[in-house]
Amino acid sequence: YAGNVIRKGVFRFDGLLNVIGKVWVEFYNSITIAVLSPIKCYAHPNGMSSMSNRPEIICGEGTHNTLIGLSVVAILAYPVSTMVVTLYASWLHPSAMAKGDIGLLVRCNFLFNRWRPHCYWFSIVSVTRNFLVSLFPMAFPADKMHVAVILMVVVLLMPALATAYTSP
Repeated sequence: YAGNVIRKGVFRFDGLLNVIGKVWVEFYNSITIAVLSPIKCYAHPNGMSSMSNRPEIICGEGTHNTLIGLSVVAILAYPVSTMVVTLYASWLHPSAMAKGDIGLLVRCNFLFNRWRPHCYWFSIVSVTRNFLVSLFPMAFPADKMHVAVILMVVVLLMPALATAYTSP
């Protein structure tokens, strides 16, 4: 806004949305792991459990319940909204291209620029994969981490499996 006050047209809205989207997607995994951290607990010998990154907080009690509530809000605000934006932009893509709406390509360049034009939908696979890679280590307890690792390997192979079924 400040740049446009000094000189009109210095920042284009479509380009600004693309820059915000690039930052949004760049930090997707780290922020998703951060907002999921309250669900990661470890067991004590006495039967109680503590948060992995804040051992002084007992899981299922006062402060932890507040953090779980904040985590749910943050999950909706960041990972879920990222998925919704990706799905919506991918849904709009065919009709926008048929109408010659290049603005969508500029606004959502952060989603579509990595893929061939006929594979525009692949950003859905990429964002889903990144969410699952962030979720598995946080959702599985330490004694079941081998299951999380196996699932992460399968998820990391997802793009290769999806491209095997796309025609050039």
